[in-house]
Amino acid sequence: MWSRLETAYISRIKDLREHFATYTLNHGLLKEEIDREILEILRGAGEYGILPRDISHQLEIRKLTPWKATQRIRRINKRLDRIIGQKAAEKHAMQWALTSFMREAWGSAKEDLLEKAEDRMKS
Repeated sequence: MWSRLETAYISRIKDLREHFATYTLNHGLLKEEIDREILEILRGAGEYGILPRDISHQLEIRKLTPWKATQRIRRINKRLDRIIGQKAAEKHAMQWALTSFMREAWGSAKEDLLEKAEDRMKS
């Protein structure tokens, strides 16, 4: 019975990773261009993150306050969590940074993500 459950779980992980790699960033997760730009800024900030104030200054959009930047990040996290159960960004003290999952998945091909998922399941 355990092997059936394990096989079903691995296939579910494969499906989720494939869905993420092909659809999420382009269609499901980022509904507006500003969300994509926020994730680009977080990616450039590295693993230690960046303050919401600095995000709003880098985007140079007058109506985007630090509070609204934080709310957009939370909304992205909520959407991604609903789709595959992972967060896009996490808060370190007062700064936001991409999660390790997003840093790995950002430039990876679909096949690489599937291999990593299988390796994690085996260990």
